[in-house]
Amino acid sequence: MVQDLSWGELLHEITKIRQSATPLPAHWFAVEHHEDNGVWVLGIDGSSSEEEVATFTLFAARAMEKAGLRPIPVPLPSEHDPQWDLYRQFIEDGTRQRGEEIDLSNAVPYGLGDIDRDAVDPCTRAWLEELRRDGTAFQSVEGTFSISGQKLKTLGGEFKDVYQATSIYCKRRLRNEIGARLFTGAGERERTAPEGGLESNAQATHLIANMVNEGCPNGG
Repeated sequence: MVQDLSWGELLHEITKIRQSATPLPAHWFAVEHHEDNGVWVLGIDGSSSEEEVATFTLFAARAMEKAGLRPIPVPLPSEHDPQWDLYRQFIEDGTRQRGEEIDLSNAVPYGLGDIDRDAVDPCTRAWLEELRRDGTAFQSVEGTFSISGQKLKTLGGEFKDVYQATSIYCKRRLRNEIGARLFTGAGERERTAPEGGLESNAQATHLIANMVNEGCPNGG
């Protein structure tokens, strides 16, 4: 079962994937105060095949289940950007002024459309959010966007390679898993230590005291 996988097994799996895959970039776009509803796009540069993207998203589902995460649904356009309707109307008006007509009533931002076409699935989204919040491989930038006199602060960022970021995450979780196990084992040994161990410590202390006294006849 997936829940029984160790971080060591997941690390071995992602290492094997990296050996045959090209770096897979992931880009993120958000509006300030709505970071949880940002847009994630995988392989936007076209360097990764559909097979490679599918392989990563399957691994992401396994890893996020191991980490105890919950899938995150694709947000609505208005959840991603409260000014989306204003932006859509701005485009329609500009097009109309040029003597053309365009209907954007059903349009959505790129990255919030169909899953596996431009939007990532809820499991992959949860995993990428975990990597963004936990990892140091995520590179972010800030910017501003003005529309109809309103200025918005925008946020963007990327993983150069989500395989690498995932590998680093798994290594750290495996390290913590080992550390917790060792601490637990040490605690059990301390709680189950025989009374003779305490006596031995007392005897050792007594012997050391005698040696000191023998070396210092006057006690000083």
